[in-house]
Amino acid sequence: MEHIGAIPLTAYATAYHRMLESQDAQPLVVDLYAKLLVEPITTDDHRFSFQRRDYTIVRTYVIDTLICSWLDTHPAGQLVLLGAGLDCRVYRLDCIPSSATVFELDMAETIAYKADILHDQTPSCELHRIAADLNKTTGIEQLIAAGLDPERPILWIMEGLLYYLNQSQVRELLAQLHNFKESSLVADICVPILAEVKFGLFMRYFQWGLALDEVQPLFHSVGWSVEAIYADEVDQGRDVGQQGMIFIFTDDLSTGIIKSDNQQANESHHQS
Repeated sequence: MEHIGAIPLTAYATAYHRMLESQDAQPLVVDLYAKLLVEPITTDDHRFSFQRRDYTIVRTYVIDTLICSWLDTHPAGQLVLLGAGLDCRVYRLDCIPSSATVFELDMAETIAYKADILHDQTPSCELHRIAADLNKTTGIEQLIAAGLDPERPILWIMEGLLYYLNQSQVRELLAQLHNFKESSLVADICVPILAEVKFGLFMRYFQWGLALDEVQPLFHSVGWSVEAIYADEVDQGRDVGQQGMIFIFTDDLSTGIIKSDNQQANESHHQS
């Protein structure tokens, strides 16, 4: 995977998207910390990809919404960001209470870079950063060693992760996560054709995908009961493509989903 300095280009681009979004008059996501992480590096070689941010911003918005909804009923819960990249939720989300705990797991270089840049910033709750290569391990042992409590509720967050791992790695990861008795999860996946085209900054690294009707059987096979919707059902008026990306979340998170106005209108029309 291509890097900017020590940081994977995909992680850097996602943070850059949040910085650009924060400068808009009506942003879906405001991340004033992203600028600290991306400002030192130029993006001239990838100008087109760095401007096209709708999907990553909608994904961040949706996951933010689900996190806040989950914390309403689990204020002392644990948020685990697998493949955290340059995520700044522990600083920017007001809904994360001091009673919660956040674990961020990613490559050692990414963890070190973010810890160095943000060392003067104050997280909203207890924060643990863990170095682990998810291509080689599920990271569970490292999380337990860092203080993850199997007896407290856990929300596993796999934002922009699953399609970069192969399917056997994902099955192993999901099976291990299911061993934690009070767990919820949110993730995204692409449809198979997007993993095949090998085009663009992100898709060139996609390893696999699932059709919408394949998501629930795969997750069920390793113990998870989930719902799955196309990203364009919750696009908030942004251009995320048509039926290319899928959001996945456990049943208990479904009440936190905010569908787009056009999707709500379509459902009301079908029900009437």
